[in-house]
Amino acid sequence: MVNDPVKINISSSLALTIGLVIGVPGLAILISSIIAKHGFSDADHLVTGGIYKRLRNPMYFGIILVHLGFPIASKSLITLISAVIWIPLILAWRFWEEKELEKRFGQKYLDYKKRTIF
Repeated sequence: MVNDPVKINISSSLALTIGLVIGVPGLAILISSIIAKHGFSDADHLVTGGIYKRLRNPMYFGIILVHLGFPIASKSLITLISAVIWIPLILAWRFWEEKELEKRFGQKYLDYKKRTIF
């Protein structure tokens, strides 16, 4: 990212501010999701505590924000453009994972899905 040969043409302070406002919360959300899942096996337990109380897919959401924020902070245009590839893949994985969770946990997951976002 830092060595990206093509830079975004905005001021460094603006890029850093925007990038960190997006990227740091993304990293915090990602870390929070890992902490909330610690000790649980995906196969036998639906995690609904911690950050999962509000967000169904905080790990994916955090990764998306990181993919957007840190390239902006470092003014890395090519790295930011790579998010165009990664974000749709992450959203597809989210879709497939949610379908699998609906099969695995049934109504319990559908109820959880109604009271959470993303």
